[in-house]
Amino acid sequence: MPREYVHDCSSIWPGITYGERNHWRNRMHPAFYCTHSIGPMLTITGRRPVQVVGFETMPHPDMIALGGIGGMAGGCLLLVAKYLHDRGLAAGGEVTIEAGGGVKRVQLFLTDGKVTSARVDMGEVVYEPARVPVALPGSEVVDRLIEIGRRDFRITCLSMGNPHCVTFVERVDALDLQVIGPLFENAEIFPERVNAGFARVVNERMIKLRVYERGNGETLACGTGACAAAAAAVKLGKCPEGEDITVKLPGGDLIVRIERGRAYLTGETAQAFEGVLAY
Repeated sequence: MPREYVHDCSSIWPGITYGERNHWRNRMHPAFYCTHSIGPMLTITGRRPVQVVGFETMPHPDMIALGGIGGMAGGCLLLVAKYLHDRGLAAGGEVTIEAGGGVKRVQLFLTDGKVTSARVDMGEVVYEPARVPVALPGSEVVDRLIEIGRRDFRITCLSMGNPHCVTFVERVDALDLQVIGPLFENAEIFPERVNAGFARVVNERMIKLRVYERGNGETLACGTGACAAAAAAVKLGKCPEGEDITVKLPGGDLIVRIERGRAYLTGETAQAFEGVLAY
């Protein structure tokens, strides 16, 4: 179930990581970035967030150097839209949210006056290597055979507002993502690192997916990763264009439609808990 954690630690981030790219905090789950508050509570309860919701602040140069600007976050758009509507901050059946350098329109689906699911136009699927970015020749990197960690993989690289690399495999659950994930994320061909998605096409309208997010590790859900996997499957002729594709992630299912070069993401939204942190 989606869980939200609202916090902003950009003002203290350079201090707690000492400007070191490989500092241990950079390897923690996003909700543990503020380790003195929410981290212990999540450890005790055993809860693990699916998405992290934050408020925009001015980018700090040290955070940018550490790769701290995430770009687009599809699941967060759905959750923020629910938050705004259910708390009376936005009215009607649609919410517009500025994210990733553009304005996204989120269509809301209500039950008893509350948002229970939402659909967002995630925008253009970009394959141009310079815009992903990926440092490989050609006009696209689609089903390209490369070597990572002394193993051969066929990769498809694209941007959903952040960089993604999709690899189709036979057995998603058998992958050791704690080993393979960092090799993809930090491969030299990805100058801004990459979100690595490992997918299996179950049938033409269903994909099973695991995502290793840059800076975060494996996550329970990834909206842009689901869009990237579906887009790559359509590009390779594994799934149909203009049809709903169910993307099954460890944290639940998302619905993606690729149509005329754009991705549309639909997912359920639910509030798991709310609380007050005392400092």
